[in-house]
Amino acid sequence: MCRQIVAALGYRMQIRGFRGEHKSTIAVSTREAQTMLPPEWDDDRKCKFLAWLTGATGILLDHADNTVTFTHLSFQEFLAAWHLYATIRDPRQIADRFIELMHDSRWSETLLLWSALVSGQDRDTFATVMQHLLGQPNGISLTGMMLVDGIGTNEVNDAWAARFATSLADGWPSNTEDISQGWKNSNEVHFRSRVLDSLSDTAERCGW
Repeated sequence: MCRQIVAALGYRMQIRGFRGEHKSTIAVSTREAQTMLPPEWDDDRKCKFLAWLTGATGILLDHADNTVTFTHLSFQEFLAAWHLYATIRDPRQIADRFIELMHDSRWSETLLLWSALVSGQDRDTFATVMQHLLGQPNGISLTGMMLVDGIGTNEVNDAWAARFATSLADGWPSNTEDISQGWKNSNEVHFRSRVLDSLSDTAERCGW
């Protein structure tokens, strides 16, 4: 129960904090953090829980301006991903939430962590989600980074490689350098070889 509450707090702080232009550690007032805890709790219980998080556990940092932050943004991103994993199980709803959040690049790490959790539980079901993502404007970039991490199936990998190769032929899509660097460093040799085959076929057709 405690993990669910802390994960929900991380997610709600992230929703609240990713409103500015840049990605950075998210600070909220102590009072606002209390509103992100279970509504059935009274104020005293909420104060004691936050004091426990900033004290004994060291999960949160308590600042002099009466704000709190998670010790590391990466830790908060994992908690946000776990909250999404624990609360959304229907594949269609998972795809819808991915599509809603993927257009903000600051959510990329959280979405990659969430994809690993879902795929680890049911690889084939998440492959269906990935196919939906491929049809979105930013889908090539995010799906490509999932495949770099070994998330997905041969069918998704082949579909992505074909889309990516076509996008290269039409222009130079955003994040191409990041995707290329990701594949260069990836340990997914089987996926990578299939991507290279698809790119080679496209190069021949386009006369590159």
